[in-house]
Amino acid sequence: MGWFNKNKKEEGIPKLPSLSRLPELPQQSQRNISLPQLPSLENQNSQMPFQRDQLQQLPSFPMSELGNRFSQNAIKEAVSGGEKGDGDFEADEFDLDDEEENQMMPLETPIKMQTEKRKIEIPSEFRTGTSRIRKAEPIFIRIDKFEESLHLFEKTKEKIKDIETLLGETKRIKEGEEKELEAWENEIQLIKNQIEKVNQDIFSKVE
Repeated sequence: MGWFNKNKKEEGIPKLPSLSRLPELPQQSQRNISLPQLPSLENQNSQMPFQRDQLQQLPSFPMSELGNRFSQNAIKEAVSGGEKGDGDFEADEFDLDDEEENQMMPLETPIKMQTEKRKIEIPSEFRTGTSRIRKAEPIFIRIDKFEESLHLFEKTKEKIKDIETLLGETKRIKEGEEKELEAWENEIQLIKNQIEKVNQDIFSKVE
């Protein structure tokens, strides 16, 4: 234990060297040095409305690369007090691509006029009529078929006329027969009357 304590006593912290003193400044130079005067609040307030007006009067440009360049140039002119003229832009700033020019060009959108259409209820009769008209389409017939059908139509008309004449003759014959039958009935009735009269005159007296 004593051996460890001896080593601790011999080990010591080295002393740092002392710093040299700085030379003193002359008193005359200290007197001549003066701090700069700060601007008063009144001057700042008097200049603030002018700057606000300049910031409010800055133009607004569309959201594109060209618009950003114009807005940056306008802000620079407002801050620098108009050192550059209106036309003092760099040549590279106006080298626009076709896509940027197309973005700057206003798109002409056609205005679609929406017209209100009145709903008219069509009656059922007109609907059926229109459906019939739509169904009546042109019919194409061959000439030979048309001539054949026309010939049959004429023959049918003639047969109808013949039937009409036969019906007329039959009707006349029937009327004549009816007259003859009626005459025969009248004659039979007359004969019957005469027989009864003879019967009454002769056979009634015999009894």
